[in-house]
Amino acid sequence: MPDATLSPPNPHAAPPRLLPLQAVFLAQLAYFLALAWIRFLDADEGFYVPAAAYLAQGRRLYTDFFYPQMPLLPCLYGAWMWLLGIDWHVARAFSALLGAGIGTLLFRHCEQLFEDRRYAWGALAAYSVCGPCVGWFPIVKTYSIATFFLMACYCALPRGSDLRRYAWAGFFLGLAVDARLTFVVAGLGCLAHILTEESARRRVPAACAALTAGTVLGLLVCLPFLLPDPQRFWFNNLGYHAIRSEGGLIGSFTQKAAVLLHLAGIVSSEGAEAFQLCILLLFSLGHATAALTRRTPLATAFWFSAALALMGILPTPAMPQYFCVVFPFLIVTALHFVHSAEELLRPADCEAARTVFRRLALGLAIAYVAVSPVDFARYLSWGRDVGGIRDPAQVVDRKFGTVTRIARRIDEWTRPGEEVLSAWCGLLLTTHARQLPGMENPFGLLIADKLDEKDLDRYRLITRAGIDRCLATHRVRLVIAGKWTQHYDWTEALQKAGYRLRESYGNFNLWLLP
Repeated sequence: MPDATLSPPNPHAAPPRLLPLQAVFLAQLAYFLALAWIRFLDADEGFYVPAAAYLAQGRRLYTDFFYPQMPLLPCLYGAWMWLLGIDWHVARAFSALLGAGIGTLLFRHCEQLFEDRRYAWGALAAYSVCGPCVGWFPIVKTYSIATFFLMACYCALPRGSDLRRYAWAGFFLGLAVDARLTFVVAGLGCLAHILTEESARRRVPAACAALTAGTVLGLLVCLPFLLPDPQRFWFNNLGYHAIRSEGGLIGSFTQKAAVLLHLAGIVSSEGAEAFQLCILLLFSLGHATAALTRRTPLATAFWFSAALALMGILPTPAMPQYFCVVFPFLIVTALHFVHSAEELLRPADCEAARTVFRRLALGLAIAYVAVSPVDFARYLSWGRDVGGIRDPAQVVDRKFGTVTRIARRIDEWTRPGEEVLSAWCGLLLTTHARQLPGMENPFGLLIADKLDEKDLDRYRLITRAGIDRCLATHRVRLVIAGKWTQHYDWTEALQKAGYRLRESYGNFNLWLLP
């Protein structure tokens, strides 16, 4: 039986062939490309994708526009779109590459860890039908990019005496943090692995040093954005989140409790994620119980899952979608339990118990797969209930075709380079118009009134009063607003300033000066 963490592979085992691994990646890529093409637009993509496009066009992150996240996503996606063109589907294709990469790393790791391809295929199947992974990895948000590098970190942790692998693991951990700051908590999983694997060898300090050195190297990506103005970098990544809600960085515990109840399916759940999560948690609990009973180390994947779950609940406000990054590691933990149970029940006198266990595990696996269409319909349907939204107008908002039609109208009604005020700047992505400065990210309106004029200028933010002045002076001829925007009362302000509603697409309203 393999060690509960990452045991050395059997030296006598036949090495895996390269072609099947390539085939796994290509199949996963085709699958995630299909998901990326038909998954409805997410509201947050309206500032993630434009931020990457701004970098592709030569604008400076944090300096020229507000972006409340770490810099790796706009850098990599921006380079990708600089090469292939600025387009929604081009950006989604990069997310598909990352999603396929996660699945391939998961397959390869389980193949090596359990020395049995049945576990590798089981892990890949569980990942491919996992509702949260289907919903959140094919789109342009920080989940797929941060999880890909964290999975690379996890797979790079040494299974033998090679301390240099800790440096590689640290490097990938640093890149994961470069994409999403809260992934720094995943370092606890690496520390648990070091304490488990290296304590007996008395190499804990050396392993921690190698991990730290690699992490620092990975974090060097941030230097070009940190050095010009440390205060601006700090505000975009921490300061903003500390003041955007009354709970601060870590607070609103009632809201966090509601998220946990949602994930457990105790209160209303929008999809099958609660059921799939409970199955994986049941197997993971079995692994933890067996390990503690037998006094063997807990799997490293278990510690990564725990660290990521902690990461998901700490930010304020917490969101159920934050937990999508936990599932790949929970899958590995669940397979640890299945493998150890199979080994424990291998003797002939345990045949009856082994049969019962196999039937139970197979039944739960079938149920795990059987509920997956619920989430496929939730994230990929073009019907009346897209993403749990039953308002037909909001369904229209989330379609690529709607964005394309509005972009065509913008180009018809504006001159190249003309400023436009769009409450959702993703509408301007493929047009020749420019967003009104300060509105590159509408979430800035949440905290703009809390800042003085000097900070507003430094962080490139605009207040509600600033929008009022812009409309009153007719600085822009075209304004695109929507009923879904909660940070500003667009209709009243536009009517007062003399704008006229020309066309509507779902909840997107196009206002022009007469």
